[in-house]
Amino acid sequence: MRHTLIIALAALALGTASAQAATDRETVNDNHKGIVTNTFGNCVRTKWQAADDVCAPKKEAPKPVVQAPPPPPAPVISQDARTVYFNFDDAGLSAEATQKLDALAQTVANSKGILSASVVGYADKIGNSEYNVKLSQKRATAVKNYLDTKLSIPTSVAAVQGLGSVTSTTQCDSIKNRQEKINCLSGDRRVEVQFKYQQ
Repeated sequence: MRHTLIIALAALALGTASAQAATDRETVNDNHKGIVTNTFGNCVRTKWQAADDVCAPKKEAPKPVVQAPPPPPAPVISQDARTVYFNFDDAGLSAEATQKLDALAQTVANSKGILSASVVGYADKIGNSEYNVKLSQKRATAVKNYLDTKLSIPTSVAAVQGLGSVTSTTQCDSIKNRQEKINCLSGDRRVEVQFKYQQ
């Protein structure tokens, strides 16, 4: 009689668990809403780890995608700030020129948007073209060498131009006095530093 009662109670418990599984359809629960486990401690399931399975391993929430910050904007360097001037028939850097190059180097050092620099030398139209090209080269090289001691970016002498009557930036043709013309042409005796920026 006792044996029969135990079997009947077991069948009743199984029936209750089965009925609960039919409604839950994922994990089997007993009549106290507890999860039924096998002898190994694993959940008894009617489906294999469905999305709403309470016994399924907990999934970690996807980590937010962290986008790299955009590169800092390149500094706006005016043409005047990156241009130095020279005395007539001279390739030496004046105190004013080195002061301007120091300020330029500081601006570049504080920026991560500048990749390299090129240096372009110019001369005025007094004298022959071949001489002016060589003088322009010397001026550009003087600026490049000075910047190389101040900057960690590559610098190069990109081009050399001896300004003549066609490309001159000054209006001095009407001046006849030599010294006055030399003074007037001072804007043509220069070196410009040009930068390559990150895209």
